[in-house]
Amino acid sequence: SYSDYDFKLRNSTGVEAYTSFVEDTADRLSSASLASGGNVTGTMVFEVEKTETDLTLIYSPSYFSDSTAEITL
Repeated sequence: SYSDYDFKLRNSTGVEAYTSFVEDTADRLSSASLASGGNVTGTMVFEVEKTETDLTLIYSPSYFSDSTAEITL
């Protein structure tokens, strides 16, 4: 399964934020089950300072697991 709550965005000071809800976001990533080998696309919105350039997207696939993937943006 997946959810937009599986993702956080970390800024240069170490603050981590969850996605922001924007009502008119086209193709918003929601939550559902995903078969092994499947894929999904969607839009996620995060609110950050306009001048922020050091951002890391963090994916934590399960609340009960310590495994994460980090992507420098």
